[in-house]
Amino acid sequence: MNVFVKIFGLLCMSFPFAAHADICSQFPNAKYEQYWGYNHSLDGQMMCASYGMSASNCQTRGGDFKRDSGSGSDVCFLNPTLVPDSSPDSPMEPFPELTPLDSTKGSATFMLTNSAKYSINIAVYSQKRKGWVWPSATTHWTLKDSVKHTLTVSCQAGEKVCFGGWYEDSAKYWGVGKDDKHTCRDCCLMCGDTGYLDQNLVDKKVVFR
Repeated sequence: MNVFVKIFGLLCMSFPFAAHADICSQFPNAKYEQYWGYNHSLDGQMMCASYGMSASNCQTRGGDFKRDSGSGSDVCFLNPTLVPDSSPDSPMEPFPELTPLDSTKGSATFMLTNSAKYSINIAVYSQKRKGWVWPSATTHWTLKDSVKHTLTVSCQAGEKVCFGGWYEDSAKYWGVGKDDKHTCRDCCLMCGDTGYLDQNLVDKKVVFR
């Protein structure tokens, strides 16, 4: 009898984790993980961490926004118990998708190491959908150290995406540069391919193309 009670208790404890992790899947690039933001009153709590969500979207959903100082990535921590589901009995409407729905979703991964003298700003640009930028149209990643950083973007399978790097207040650039103004030979990926782009960014002579 005691063994049965213990097994039943373990099952009950694991069910909320599975349920909450499933709820987190409705957000792009979301993981069910332990909170590590600025609000120390939330330390130790398991939450939905949605990577790449903007501060305004995070605030709208009642989340706690943080920018990772290491990679410059944006992350929004959301309490899964406050996220409404889409069942008929739910009194709340489910949250809308943060990105347009597409039947051909894919991803592209850039692994970049800053071996230059100063911090390098990084953004990824779609070559198919002009004006489509990651992490967003108004933000960028910043490589402040010499550690290899892995940047993965969600994109449309088959579209070409290219990274651009630049110094703040400088003409130097890598890849397609700031605002996708240049061309490059080895800074792009086809979204959905299984490979990735691994580059070491070093100081170079400025060449305008």
